[in-house]
Order: sequence, then C-alpha cells, then structure tokens
Amino acid sequence: MLKGLNRSASVHSAGGFVVNPTAKQLEFLLIKNSFDDRWTIPKGHLDPGETAEQAAVREISEEAGVSSKIIEHIGKNRYSVRYRGRMIPKQVDVYLLELVGSAVLDPSAFDPVDHLVKDARWFDASTTTTAIGYKNLRELSQIAVARAEELYG
Repeated sequence: MLKGLNRSASVHSAGGFVVNPTAKQLEFLLIKNSFDDRWTIPKGHLDPGETAEQAAVREISEEAGVSSKIIEHIGKNRYSVRYRGRMIPKQVDVYLLELVGSAVLDPSAFDPVDHLVKDARWFDASTTTTAIGYKNLRELSQIAVARAEELYG
C-alpha cells in the first residue's frame, strides 16, 4: 500500500459510497477490511496517470466486484497512516457513485489480488452511517445518504 514512499510523501486515494437505487429502499455498499474488521468504503491508491474518479471506480470494482459510475464528488477524508515508524498524511477523494449492473455480491470477487477485503454488504440508508467504523468518515456518509435521497428518494 505505501511501498516506495519517500520522506516528503503523502498518500492520495479515492473511493466512495456506491448507492443501489433500484433496491426497495436505497442501499449503500460497505466493505470490511481483513486487517481491522471495521466497515468502510471501498477505496485505494491512484495508479500513475489515473484521475481520482477513475481510481474510485476501479477500486470499487477490485475490492467489491461491482461496477459503478460517478455521480459527484462529496468531499475529502484526511487522516494520517503509520509507515515505517512515522505518520504519513493521507487524503481520500470520496464520491457518491451509482451501481451499474448487478447488486449481487460474490465473496470470491472481494479483492482477489491482495485479499484485504473480508466482507462486503449492502446497508440501508438508515444504518449506513452508524455501521461505518471510522468516525472521520461518518460525516461524509451523512452527506452521501442525504444526496442520494435527494436524487433517488
């Protein structure tokens, strides 16, 4: 994840809240990482030459096995991660995305390369924010849920 960083480095990632507008009630996709057992959004690093939007769509596909398209940017999540004994600043561009295609979640498709995703699940709008295991991501969750309700409600 942080391989090859230099001393002045920071980490830029992208991901987001995927909404399934065709469910009986709005549903949002969350993943559970294998390394800390908390629910969060699919997200990851930007590949060289890739935009944040492209990375968000790619990471969601790689981590949860579903296709999505960007609706809009809803904010940035900033925090620090520990790397080789020091703290590195990290910024995640967070998007609201719409599910494209099937909402079926296949565990064999959860991050088949790195195996960092333990589970993925659809949460209804009323439980998405409280399910998230990171306090600094809950405000963006509230924004995503409110915006999706405006668009699809």
